[in-house]
Amino acid sequence: MSITIEIDEALWRAAEQTPSGQDPIGPIRQLVEREIRARLAQRRLAALGGTMPDLEIPPRQRPSAE
Repeated sequence: MSITIEIDEALWRAAEQTPSGQDPIGPIRQLVEREIRARLAQRRLAALGGTMPDLEIPPRQRPSAE
């Protein structure tokens, strides 16, 4: 599959400054992969949708060391 995207010229120049031997498209590919993983995780979480109504939420702060 091929997709055309528009990237700000200054951003592209910064991507081209990657160390020699690295593909300037690599960071874009990583960003897309991260976004896909985040969306899949969000779908998995939504699929749980209240399956544990008796779940006790742990405290957000550590107990004080008295």
